[in-house]
Amino acid sequence: MPEVRLQMEHYFKDLGTLRGDIKLARAQNKSGKMTIKVIHEGDSVDLTMKLENLYIIGFKGKDKEYEVEKLCGENYNNLGMPAKMNASDFKRITKLASFSKGDKLDSEGITLAAIVVSEAARFSGVMMHVQGLLSGAFTEISLASLNKKYFTMWSDHSDFVRSGQFVPGEQIQVDVLL
Repeated sequence: MPEVRLQMEHYFKDLGTLRGDIKLARAQNKSGKMTIKVIHEGDSVDLTMKLENLYIIGFKGKDKEYEVEKLCGENYNNLGMPAKMNASDFKRITKLASFSKGDKLDSEGITLAAIVVSEAARFSGVMMHVQGLLSGAFTEISLASLNKKYFTMWSDHSDFVRSGQFVPGEQIQVDVLL
C-alpha cells in the first residue's frame, strides 16, 4: 500500500512514488481503486482512491470502511472547501480514522485529504504549496486560489501539457490524468 507521509523530508518523494504507482496500476489494468495510507505525527488513515480520476472515494474509519458518496453525496462540492489551509489542518485528515457511525463527520477533512493526495499527485503546483506548509516556508495556503487555478480547471490545464521541450512559464503536472 502506498504511503504519503505528511513530513517535510518525505512528502515530495512519497508523492513521486504515488504517481508512479498510479501509472503502473493503470498500465496493468488493475482494479479501479487504490488504498493509500496517509501518515502525520504518528497517526494515520487509509484512504481509497479511484484510479480513473484520482477521487478520494472512501476511508477506513474506527469501525469500518466508509464510502464518501454515502456520507456526503457523490459531488465533491458537498464536502466544503475551507478558504485556507495551515499546518494544523493535516491532523484533520488523520482524524478521519477515528470516525464511526453516529459521529459528526468533518467533511472538510476529506477535502483536505483530496488536496494533499489527489490534487497534489495531479498537479505539481499543488504539491509544492503543500510542501511549503510542511517545510514552514508558508504559514498558510489559499485554497480558494488553488481551487480556482487547479481543482476546477482540469480541462484548461490538459490543453497545456508540456512536451519534452522547455517552455517558459508555469509547468503543470498533468500526465497522471492522461
